Order: sequence, then C-alpha cells, then structure tokens
Amino acid sequence: MLTPLTKPDTGKICEELNHLMAYLIDLSLMLRLCHWNLQGVNFSPVRMQLSSVSRSLDDGIGIVSERITTLGVPAEGDAEKVKSTSRLERLPGGFLTPSVAADLMSSRILEVTRVLREANAVIRPIDNVTGTMLIGITAGLESHMWLIQSEVAPDGNDSTR
Repeated sequence: MLTPLTKPDTGKICEELNHLMAYLIDLSLMLRLCHWNLQGVNFSPVRMQLSSVSRSLDDGIGIVSERITTLGVPAEGDAEKVKSTSRLERLPGGFLTPSVAADLMSSRILEVTRVLREANAVIRPIDNVTGTMLIGITAGLESHMWLIQSEVAPDGNDSTR
C-alpha cells in the first residue's frame, strides 16, 4: 500500500486504531442491549437517542476500519479481540429505566472518548489525517452523551450530572 507514512509509523497507528476499534464495537453492542431492554417513563426519546448514537458509532467504526485498511493493515474486530481488549464495564442484566440507561451509557461513552483522546495523543503527531478523523468521532460521541443526559435531566438544567 502506498502511503507517505513509514512502516513503523503505520504499524503504530494501526495498533492504536485496532485497540480503539475494540472499544467502539463493545460500546456499539452495549448501546443495542440498552436499546432492547429499555422500559419506563421517557422510554421513547431515550430509545431514539440510543439509536442515534448507535448509527453514529457504526459510522465511526467504519471510518476507523477503513483507515486501518487504507494504511495496508487488516482491521481487527472479532469477538475475541473485543473481549480481550475492551475494558468497558459490563451492563447489568435485565430491563433498564431510561435514567439508569442514560447514566450507564454516558459513563461508557465518556470512557470511550477517553480512549479516543489517548489514541489521538499517540497518532496525531505522526499522522494529522488520522488524528483529525478521531477528533470528529470524539466530538460526535460527546454531543450524543450530552443529548442522552439531557433527555433524563429533571428540568433540562441539571448541572449535577
């Protein structure tokens, strides 16, 4: 694959991106689980927000996987890689109220944005293009996190969250 990056730089970038991919896939699966098991007051708007996050996250997974393969390295995203790499806390079993689901998913989105920032700190000095892609994914997830939290805030101005 032709790229202006050196082979060691490409390897380092793709290692970070494959690590990140495990977190993105894990979060995507958790979003679906929350979506399926949501019950209670504000069910519909929270469910719609979770669906929106899931669609954006799928786009982010596509961006990351395509960047990895564009750089000439196979993308890793199988169940074993996700299980062995992602450190996101598991969701509790059973049905979830919208406020519990919002809190659970917000904390996991926050963790994934932390992983995105860590990956970007390594990648951006080497490859501005890939770093810019990660900034876009991070900004989108942070916006979604705010929207989810806003759906369950008591008056829309809850600054304690």
